[in-house]
Amino acid sequence: MMNDFIKEAHKIIHANCQALSVPVPNVRIAEPSDFAASTIQSAVSKDGKELLINRTFAESKTSELFLWMVLSHECRHVWQATNGREMFEHYKQSNGLSVFEYNAQPAEVDAWGWAVAVMSKIFGIRPTLEENFGAELWNRIDKRAREICSEDL
Repeated sequence: MMNDFIKEAHKIIHANCQALSVPVPNVRIAEPSDFAASTIQSAVSKDGKELLINRTFAESKTSELFLWMVLSHECRHVWQATNGREMFEHYKQSNGLSVFEYNAQPAEVDAWGWAVAVMSKIFGIRPTLEENFGAELWNRIDKRAREICSEDL
């Protein structure tokens, strides 16, 4: 089961990194205690060279679509490490922030926008993030996804 997850994760990460023209990061399954919050499914190091996947997430029976969404989001953070450093100028970790506050940060809006654009392009679907984030934040993400798509994803 874990081998299937890792194989699928690598496929998704390679596809995203190729589309983003960035090097593939080192991928590591990490313990939940390695993350700022136990609910975090994955994260990228500040330099973009390592992508951590929470063992709990890796062992869950998540859908392929959700895995694409999460890992596409993280791969955009890999891209941001080189191409969008300004997005992290006032970046705050999730500790103590509301879901809205955390995800409304420029780096997160851009990463979710990329993930939505990928889902639209590859699968022809629009994730319903407004259920998780609310209409205001969804509108920001959707706007960013449309900008990314117009940049020829």
